[in-house]
Amino acid sequence: MELSIQSISRGIVICAVLTSVSACNSSNSFQFPEPNVAAFDDRVDTAIDLSATANGSDYTLEADLPTTGSANYEGYIALVDANQTAAGNGEIPLVVGDLHVDVNFGSNDTSSRADNFIDENGEYYDGSLRGSGEVMVLGLDGVTRGELGGTLRDASGGTISYDLVASGDFLGPNGELLDVGYIGEASVGSQTIDVSGRGVAELQ
Repeated sequence: MELSIQSISRGIVICAVLTSVSACNSSNSFQFPEPNVAAFDDRVDTAIDLSATANGSDYTLEADLPTTGSANYEGYIALVDANQTAAGNGEIPLVVGDLHVDVNFGSNDTSSRADNFIDENGEYYDGSLRGSGEVMVLGLDGVTRGELGGTLRDASGGTISYDLVASGDFLGPNGELLDVGYIGEASVGSQTIDVSGRGVAELQ
């Protein structure tokens, strides 16, 4: 399946200052499954469906978000070389993972984790990306701003370290969706690559 980040993009431009985040733990005991392109295709299909729902949703007004309590959002994250060609050729592969975001509406804090990554070649990755942020108001809408980063390791021992800024929007009448854009850098050895991405997560 050919897929670029544009296939699941909401089409918004995110401008942010890159901030550093700490790397995350990767377990040497992780058992890598055999490469499975069909599994990647299934994950992409789910991501596209969830993105389509987000694309058709209105922004949540800040007045319609809770002011107390917390919520958990679960969905996907997709990250790609920001300068990849139309044919999908990039310095690093497109990866898709599971996105988990906890939002505390009382303190206006967010905590994010992304894991269970697989790339367009069906290769699996050990490790996770983690970050934090805050709930803010932009105009009349409720938004999130934060960071996400960490290191992923493939079966051969190669690593990709991500350092990203996250900018999200609550969608739906009561914030049923969280649509997050990512921009930043990935490091592979001494090489630094511009990265962009998107995550969409549903209220659980």
